[in-house]
Amino acid sequence: MPAAVASAGPTPRRRGAETTEQILSAAVAEIAAEGVDRASLPRIAGRAGLSVGPLYSRFDDTDDLVAALWADRLRDRFDEFLRDAATWITSGDGDAGQRLHSELAGPSPTTVATLEVLATVRRYPYSADAVVADATRSFREFVAAVDPVPQATAGYALAAIVGEVLLHDLLPPSARAEPRALLDVARALTRPTDVEPVTPTLTTIIPMPTITSGGDVPNIFMNAALEVIARGGFEHASANRISRAAGLSASRVYEHFGSMHELAAEALTGIIDFLVGAKALAFVGVDRATYRQMVIAGGRALVDPESVPARRLRLECALAARHHPDIGATAREAFDRAERTVADSFRTLAPGGSDAALRNAQALWHLVRDFGFGVLPLHEAADALAPDVDLAPLASALPQVYEDFVLAPLGR
Repeated sequence: MPAAVASAGPTPRRRGAETTEQILSAAVAEIAAEGVDRASLPRIAGRAGLSVGPLYSRFDDTDDLVAALWADRLRDRFDEFLRDAATWITSGDGDAGQRLHSELAGPSPTTVATLEVLATVRRYPYSADAVVADATRSFREFVAAVDPVPQATAGYALAAIVGEVLLHDLLPPSARAEPRALLDVARALTRPTDVEPVTPTLTTIIPMPTITSGGDVPNIFMNAALEVIARGGFEHASANRISRAAGLSASRVYEHFGSMHELAAEALTGIIDFLVGAKALAFVGVDRATYRQMVIAGGRALVDPESVPARRLRLECALAARHHPDIGATAREAFDRAERTVADSFRTLAPGGSDAALRNAQALWHLVRDFGFGVLPLHEAADALAPDVDLAPLASALPQVYEDFVLAPLGR
């Protein structure tokens, strides 16, 4: 009788590919939950159900792993997200809108991991070249796909959608945008409108916030911590870096704070209202010409080199709040306060406004708020804030959306 032939198992190459797939899937979950700066290779191995050996035999460090993860799946996810946004903006396509709606309602780990990589890639030199080149190409393709919609308005709409996804876990339910309303107001922003020429008369930069509420030495350390966090992120705010920025010895840190985490966290929570508050509501009650000047000034401030530290601090604050419960709790309270402030402002503007009209007004606020965060990772990786972009179309479109979504429904 002939001997039975045993069925062949997976080849070594196939087993290796399956192991790599396990690692990359675990890395997506890790980065979505913990961020790139806090990602742990041993923890990723544990998520994959592996020992650390297979992971270290494939990747040198987090930077190396991010480069592979970007090439394997995050680059494609970024491309898909921008294609859906472009399709929604230009045609209101239902399938593209539904996919965006799903991400706004509950972001997927792959999308969140993609945004985390874009937000932090500037400090990971090995992966940065490919990520920045690919993200910049994707953004340029997005701009070409929405043509003739101006880059300023299409970029603003895209950044608002990105911002809501980035902030999702930080927002209490009361402060989350209703997905359909946000998509509708974002698309309305890109509708053709008469572009009125603007001669800028306002100039401004985004200043670094300053903490003055503590004693002299604690204030010096906390303001130095803000400077260090803006440059290198919360996880890299070491005692040596902060003490050098403060011009004081590192040993003095522990005379006032129990740990570096306590110092950095107290510094961020001290200015969190400044970063997430309702300052964008400054347009409420102003005339159209003034609002247009404010849009131009705000856009110029974002690209001004003197605004870079404050701009990056806002992004680093959001990332730290996503990954540290104590900072996250403070951020959620701040977002809730901002939401209530906005609602009160609109009720004061039109005391007899219907609930539907007030929801429209809130949708515009969410657009403005979310843009303020979403534009940051887009600019860090894709140069979305190019200084030569014509802001006049945005300066005409935003006041028009304000009139259509807020003033007209509220009867003003």
